[in-house]
Amino acid sequence: MVEFDIEEKRYRFMEGQYLNAGGTEGVIYDIKGNKVAKILRKINKNKTNKILALCNKTENLSSVKGFENIAMPLSPAYDLDQNICGFSMMYFKNCGPVNDIVYDLQNKNYQNQKVNDSKVVEMIENLFFYLQLLHQNKIILGDLNAENILWNINTNEVHYIDIDSSKVSGLNNIENEDGYYAEMYKAVSYTHLTLPTKRI
Repeated sequence: MVEFDIEEKRYRFMEGQYLNAGGTEGVIYDIKGNKVAKILRKINKNKTNKILALCNKTENLSSVKGFENIAMPLSPAYDLDQNICGFSMMYFKNCGPVNDIVYDLQNKNYQNQKVNDSKVVEMIENLFFYLQLLHQNKIILGDLNAENILWNINTNEVHYIDIDSSKVSGLNNIENEDGYYAEMYKAVSYTHLTLPTKRI
């Protein structure tokens, strides 16, 4: 049995009773209310500090338009010894990875009839807007790839996930596991693209 606490509530899951166990970093459990818990396979002091920093940013920025579409850590999860073992985050249902969008170059159309150029442009603008929000708040995505961008074909909403792999400024220049420093934001802030300012 897997047990953990989030916001003073105990969650219990039988072995195999997970939503997704395909990730290398952790296992995802459905804790209801449009939220899931990510319980990490391994955790160290740096990861613990990052989770706390991201949860703190979420609390301060929860009212900012756009953050509701980013799977920011919401609250730490604690094991039975009250050590941080993961976190809760939003659950974006009915979504698939953005690379499900396939354009047929030969026939010059999208394989899914619900997709068109206008929707793709809107999606890209929103992704750049969310990225701008993260950069403005000194959060740099550490694993930005198509598998970590979710897309809802019915609403055309897009979401960034795997935010806990980000680099977060303000962690006393502690080196992250992948060898980068959180303070790399200082350099990126001068070089990243001028992003659209559209608010959705």
